[in-house]
Amino acid sequence: AQLPASVQLEKPSRPLTGSSIELKYDFVAGEEILSKVVHLVSMDTKIEGTAETVETRSVSMRRWKVTGVDNQGNVTFGHFIDRAKMWQKVSGRPEVRFDSESDEEPPEIYRKVAATIGTSLATITMSPQGIVLGRESAQPNFNPGIGELAIPLPGRPVQVGQKWYVPNELRISDAEGRYKRIQTRQLYSFQ
Repeated sequence: AQLPASVQLEKPSRPLTGSSIELKYDFVAGEEILSKVVHLVSMDTKIEGTAETVETRSVSMRRWKVTGVDNQGNVTFGHFIDRAKMWQKVSGRPEVRFDSESDEEPPEIYRKVAATIGTSLATITMSPQGIVLGRESAQPNFNPGIGELAIPLPGRPVQVGQKWYVPNELRISDAEGRYKRIQTRQLYSFQ
């Protein structure tokens, strides 16, 4: 994620090696946080002898407009996607592309994404550790494959080099349109 030039990060007064640091999100009402999200996926599946390769790439510009922060540090914000550039390649099918800035008519698979560009997707309340506490969706709950809202933080002090895991679940369909749930976990480290 890329922070706007107006956001200043404090430099540590001493090296962080050996020190435990509590990571948390700290916002002020009225802030707008911009981020560029690049999401790449390459997935090979083989179900009942049928192999398929799916590759996707999306680049999006997101905006979080902070509307309030409570005394526990929980932040409420509106979530917007201002721009999206997407690409998909499934084995045996032609490539599909969409750029919200230059394409007037989106391909069928990106119509839901195109309809959400620039509109409020949701009002979200999030803890200082990045855990979503509440969500009021203004749009149907649709994840276009552009990542989560925030990196989940460990909720405990960490040292440089320490790692933490966050469980996740993927839903994939087979050739007959049946869905399978695959358990995964995301690895994060503090460098």
